[in-house]
Amino acid sequence: MPKVPSAELMNGTAVARTVLDETTELARAFCEQAQQRIDRLFHELWSNADESNHRLALNVLSGRHTWLEEGIVDPSTGDGPMVPGPEIDRGIPAAVTAPSTARAS
Repeated sequence: MPKVPSAELMNGTAVARTVLDETTELARAFCEQAQQRIDRLFHELWSNADESNHRLALNVLSGRHTWLEEGIVDPSTGDGPMVPGPEIDRGIPAAVTAPSTARAS
């Protein structure tokens, strides 16, 4: 087995210690941030608007807010302003033209 000079061995030990310190610092920061996210999310589980949102959803489903739909055009019927006419829309994508490669003199 070859002999390693003590200076190189000490330098290698110092490098290993530095890498360990840096990785420990990163791991500690990651864990602290994760713990903060966990605490916030658990708090939001119990402090939310679920009850009022549920009541609103039931009211919408019962038809209470149908006035909001007045004047809305349904594009699925094919006659709304967002649906192009047959003279424009033939179901074929528009051709993409390649940029001109000719240079001006």
